Amino acid sequence: MTERDVFESRLHAALVRHVANGPTEFDAFAFARTVAAKEPRRRGLAAALAWRRLAFPRRSWALLLLAGLLAAMVGGALLVGSQQRRLPAVVPPVAPSVAPSIAPSVAPAFVCPAGTNPDKPGPVDQARPVIGDGIAAMVFDRHAGRVVLLAQLLEGVETWTFDVCTNAWTRRHPEQEPGSPLSEATHTIYDVDSNATIAIDGASTWVYDLAADTWTRMRAAPIVRQWNTLTWTYDPVSGLVFAADTSELWSYDVETDTWALISAAPWTAGRASLAYDASVDRIVAYADSQDMWLFDIRTGTWSKSGADTPEVVCGMGWPNPSTVYDEVAERTVVSCGIPVAYDASADRWESMADDAGPFGVYDATNGRFVGLEDEAVVAFDQKTRERIVLLEPTPSVAFACPPGSTPDTPGPVDQERPARNASAAIAFDRRAGRIVLLAPSAGAAAETWTFDVCSNEYARMRPAREPALSGASHLVYDGDSGVTIATDGRTTWAYDLRANTWTQMSDAPAAADPAAPSLAFDPVSGVVIAAFGRELWSYDFGNDLWTLVSEAPWLGSALLAYDASVDRIVADAGSETWLYDIRSGTWSRGTDPTFCAWGMAMVLPDVIVYDEAAKRTVVSCGTRAAYDATADRWEFMTDIPGSFPSSMAFDIANERLVGIGEIQDGVFAFDLATREQIILLEPVRGRATP
Repeated sequence: MTERDVFESRLHAALVRHVANGPTEFDAFAFARTVAAKEPRRRGLAAALAWRRLAFPRRSWALLLLAGLLAAMVGGALLVGSQQRRLPAVVPPVAPSVAPSIAPSVAPAFVCPAGTNPDKPGPVDQARPVIGDGIAAMVFDRHAGRVVLLAQLLEGVETWTFDVCTNAWTRRHPEQEPGSPLSEATHTIYDVDSNATIAIDGASTWVYDLAADTWTRMRAAPIVRQWNTLTWTYDPVSGLVFAADTSELWSYDVETDTWALISAAPWTAGRASLAYDASVDRIVAYADSQDMWLFDIRTGTWSKSGADTPEVVCGMGWPNPSTVYDEVAERTVVSCGIPVAYDASADRWESMADDAGPFGVYDATNGRFVGLEDEAVVAFDQKTRERIVLLEPTPSVAFACPPGSTPDTPGPVDQERPARNASAAIAFDRRAGRIVLLAPSAGAAAETWTFDVCSNEYARMRPAREPALSGASHLVYDGDSGVTIATDGRTTWAYDLRANTWTQMSDAPAAADPAAPSLAFDPVSGVVIAAFGRELWSYDFGNDLWTLVSEAPWLGSALLAYDASVDRIVADAGSETWLYDIRSGTWSRGTDPTFCAWGMAMVLPDVIVYDEAAKRTVVSCGTRAAYDATADRWEFMTDIPGSFPSSMAFDIANERLVGIGEIQDGVFAFDLATREQIILLEPVRGRATP
């Protein structure tokens, strides 16, 4: 039998099987999916109907296929008459015989080997990616049963894989990786047909072969406008990737390294999140935080959902929520904090529990979602609502003073110390167990000092370069990145104590009151929160990015502290107390303070700091008070003699507040639980007692 005879026989058999199913109207695209499901295919929309290992003329192939399609259309018309199919406004009904299913077009998911237990947490002491320094872009490789993750750092990225059968991380070491040096945040998608992870780093398209552990740079994507607005998904029927960033939808064929414009998008530029929904064979786009659009890839048409779409708003400068399709529950999950689920087949939304998730990627091997929660890896089964910790976070080991040290014994009084520490800005480096102090000097640049809370000794650091800050400067320790951030409202600096280096970062935003900034670190999102006058900003050190978060409700200025007892930013604005919920982006007013008065007017406190041991936000303005956010109550600390210094930080090693400066240049410790004060370093002048 000739090759053409083989093709004719297979095409005839496919047509007979399709017509035998009894469709009331011939659907060429449904027929194409049927053929694709029965025979191995090549790539793309046209190749979805091509058989491998058959060499026949393309023109003859096309003529035969066209003849077969025409014959089937005529036969269908004779059988059912002149019936016409009506299309609803949202999603066309799909007959069971031709219902689109992800199973025929997508390779079966990897099966965990016998003897493995995917529910058993992996070793807690294993090496793992440092997620806090940037953003984790990840996909699920269904051929290998592994999550492929790009951990984005300040300089480039690292490639990691997570085995969902053994719950173990592996650091990959390809010769080159996307974003080196980092130009934009990297986005990833998994192409099932090509068995490859595709990434965009803002400059180029990259393809990762996990088996070979190689990244290959492809041509640049034509659509990337801004790093945090790119969205894309994979269509298992055509084997193409679909992406949107501006108000256009594009396709990408990795086999030919070709980008193609598919359609204009009906949403605002850069304001949508895509997912492929196999239950209706549509790309669903959650757009503008309030609309759901569906794109029929086979006909190239958009339709808008008629359901009342819930509003899902992301804060901290990230405009789009995430969208992930659950293959088992047949729902598209939209999440950014509180998640919701969209049932496209019924065109309705379903609420989900506030603690549902995380929804990082869909683990097709185990039929559940897998996501990151800080350093932990957590699985979530949407049907059973079960959360399983696959990898516990690294145990939090606070810095401890070395054996033999005496942190309660005053340090040598004749030691070198900052000459002008009364107006110094300080922060506690949790990894080093030292207070970092930036003291004004007679020169242009400030002086960098550290204070060892175990030996109570100063050290002049003398880095090669030091910040030249104007006016009042503020410091805060970034616990995720392990650096101290300094700003005067105009410039931004980062200090790495281990390397003893200051690095100038992006300028701080132009502020209405640049002379009075205030900083706090949010350990959940891993960003610095800053108050510049009546504006609240966030600073992401990993991406060196300032983002306007909110207009502040107070008049003038305020001092900030992160209060872990309520997961809020506490703002003392002198006569007002405000709490900011970073997760929801909302303000609430607390009990107003009444102790920082100058004559008849209320003024800002001199200093604010959160005491992690006492779970209180402490302020000082001559009078000292502590704010209990859980009870919304201010407590005056009149039973502690003396007054607080001009700068304070919480010493995690000894679980107490440490104050530096005031009129004298001594250093003092304060334990709010015991109301005890300890002199850590006597003042040089007069040996005054606090």
